[in-house]
Amino acid sequence: MLDEINSIPSGWEVCCVEDVCKLGRGRVISTEEISENPGNYPVYSSQSSNEGIMGYLNTFDFEGEYVTWTTDGANAGTVFYRKGKFNCTNVCGTLEARKPRHIDMRFISRALAMYTKKHVSYIGNPKLMNNTMAKILIKLPPFPEQRRIAEILDTLDETIRKTEALIDKLKRVKEGLLHDLLTRGIDEHGQLRDPATHPEQFKDSPLGRIPKEWSIQSLKEVSTKIQDGTHFSPQSKEGPYRYITSKNIRFGYLDLRECGWISEQEHQDIYTRCDVTYGDVLLTKDGANTGNAAINTLREPFSLLSSVAFIRVNEKLLDNEYLLQYILSPVGQDCITDIMSGLAITRLTLQKIKDFVIPVPSLQEQNLIGSYLKKQDNRIQKEQAYLNKLKQLKKGLMDDLLTGKVRVNQLDDSYFKEPSEQEPLEKQLEAEAIKP
Repeated sequence: MLDEINSIPSGWEVCCVEDVCKLGRGRVISTEEISENPGNYPVYSSQSSNEGIMGYLNTFDFEGEYVTWTTDGANAGTVFYRKGKFNCTNVCGTLEARKPRHIDMRFISRALAMYTKKHVSYIGNPKLMNNTMAKILIKLPPFPEQRRIAEILDTLDETIRKTEALIDKLKRVKEGLLHDLLTRGIDEHGQLRDPATHPEQFKDSPLGRIPKEWSIQSLKEVSTKIQDGTHFSPQSKEGPYRYITSKNIRFGYLDLRECGWISEQEHQDIYTRCDVTYGDVLLTKDGANTGNAAINTLREPFSLLSSVAFIRVNEKLLDNEYLLQYILSPVGQDCITDIMSGLAITRLTLQKIKDFVIPVPSLQEQNLIGSYLKKQDNRIQKEQAYLNKLKQLKKGLMDDLLTGKVRVNQLDDSYFKEPSEQEPLEKQLEAEAIKP
């Protein structure tokens, strides 16, 4: 690490934290003090969730720009930038710039976050005390560059926060849409049926009130084949055929990043019994991820382990996208939990999968419901991919900018462009809305 620190660009310097910051500590603040003196000034603790806030007081101990860090416990070494009036507990250390006009504390918080965890003592209770923090070496560019680096990373963080908020909102919208579509359906005019104004359009069923046109069917009645994978682990570890297990079945999609491969002979032995094909619904039936499901998007043949079953729908009766959405819905997941209740091991047997009942609209209505929900999934996936890209960009930029490998004047403007212009979410939802 010393070699890494000593490799700095022209104009930068290496200094100890105590050279540029005054070190301090919070005080003991009890929950009783917080409850007896409620106010507007945050109290920061050793926790990392919710920015470490444990409550609010009517007084404050600190005012200005600071960096705080957790000194003790599981989160020791976690660094935060603080600004304004606040309090912190005795398991928080504090840093205040010795020369505020020459030190940007946002930069200090970013730079320290790269090194603090390496200095935590894990003998007994994890600790990063003030005397250790004081001696940590950091690379310090000129003040204008500190400020620009902090601005760039702050902008990136804000874009990440907005994208996360958008994804959360899209998921909430889809959850509401799921409930409405899977209980009310869509009438011939493309609108949601309304049980309040038209109760005559609904009937009682084992799954609750459903539209009169719908039926309740078991999966064996609307599928042509339901089968699980091999109950014997393959001996081969490489070969031309993929070997899919429960870890590859995520909530709504296939994840092939950690996919096994097996020999042609073993694949043929497995595939003779379990001939999974493109478009089959894959359902995890054993283990912690029981209930995860995805549509098979691979056109080449592969082998399955017994922890995964496939459901091949009868295309004249059931749409695979509709089935997937129902299985992944809160109602579908609750039904899966119910049929596993009382079992010592988290497991769905093939018979239980075959007996699993679902509401079945007309095929045309299933297609409409599936397409509406798939559109929401595609938007969520698009934003999630963008979020992953932002996080990867942030990781690379922190390493480049905070070490001086890349100077801020060398960055291309494309690093900081907003995503391609899209209609606001509210307008999109309004345009796509299914009106009751």
